[in-house]
Amino acid sequence: MFDLNLTIPILALLVSVASLHYQRKQTLMATAQMPGQEVRKKRKWWFAPSTLALCALVLLAWAPWIMAELSGPNPRVVGWGGVPNVRPLSLQIIVDGSSLHYYAGSHRLIAVALHYSNDVDIDDVGDLQKSASFSIKDEIFPIVIRTNVNYITDLLRGMTQTNYHPCLSG
Repeated sequence: MFDLNLTIPILALLVSVASLHYQRKQTLMATAQMPGQEVRKKRKWWFAPSTLALCALVLLAWAPWIMAELSGPNPRVVGWGGVPNVRPLSLQIIVDGSSLHYYAGSHRLIAVALHYSNDVDIDDVGDLQKSASFSIKDEIFPIVIRTNVNYITDLLRGMTQTNYHPCLSG
């Protein structure tokens, strides 16, 4: 998968290294072209304002990736939807457990599904469809969510937008 949070900082780092290389080369050529003149004492090339600006830009480019890594677990969802040929209606979310292997010993995984219609805050939605609690495996596995009568009634009324979320439980 192509992760822009990591690709853009790596590209920024490569561009910065190339820029610093050419800046240092230019500085060496400029001092070599003035052989008879007294060269005034200068700061080192790595303390030049342009070098410091490039370093600041590289740090800013790495910030989204660092924040994503520090924000905690992010279960990788491979698929979601209805479970075929199962009555009553069941939903499933397919999770890649290898993205959560660090939490396998201390946490379990549950999944929730909900209809969200923008008329209330997402934190106030009360009719969640919850799965049982599952052990985290180092593989791709489905989590089945049983639906209740309210969910099926909403579906029959035409509410087809379902949100799926895997969650860690401690």
